[in-house]
Amino acid sequence: MEILDLLVPTEKYSLSDATTAVATLLGGLFVVWQYYQNSRVSRARAAADEVASFSNDEAVKLALRLIDWHSGSISYVNAAGVRSSVFFTEQDFHLALRPHSTPRSKVWEYEEKTDLFKTRMQEKNAPCEDLFSPIEQYVRDTFDAFLSRLERVDSLVGSGVIAKKNFGECFSYWLNLIGDPKSKDDKFAHFANAKRNTLIEYIKYYQFTGAQRLFRRYGKKL
Repeated sequence: MEILDLLVPTEKYSLSDATTAVATLLGGLFVVWQYYQNSRVSRARAAADEVASFSNDEAVKLALRLIDWHSGSISYVNAAGVRSSVFFTEQDFHLALRPHSTPRSKVWEYEEKTDLFKTRMQEKNAPCEDLFSPIEQYVRDTFDAFLSRLERVDSLVGSGVIAKKNFGECFSYWLNLIGDPKSKDDKFAHFANAKRNTLIEYIKYYQFTGAQRLFRRYGKKL
């Protein structure tokens, strides 16, 4: 038997054989197309759910409020689960987000007379330079949750679940507010460079690298 005989079929194909082959091919293509469409719908739904969940997260909303406001009242939940309103200042922001290695008195433009936690601790003759008040710890937990959500968003953007453009449009105000240094006449000057530097130091010190990477995707270097 010659090699040609092995390559050429000995029986003729019928029209029904050809029709079956074409139908099988078309069916396979339809399955692939349907899988692709379902994947697109699934990704779109997952992206919408994640963005909605991010926007409605209480920790995210509080962190953004603390970033956006110079000072004001915030909702605080103590260890017993009791919610109350407390006044939070710019100095409180620096105290809350300072690294563990930084004493209270070393934060930016520290004023002891406005450090209410230190005043109370001194009345008890208790040390407090290296401690965080319950409210400060609550704020730290809030920012940990917020930055962790940003890291999750970065992962989803990187994997294509969330479109970079879509999240950028939803989060554009905050990308600019947090991501850009402020000039004297900047419309975002209420988030002063001092507060921005404290936040960036916190991000770097506690290694929220995914949050940094997310900002870099939009040309913002933290």
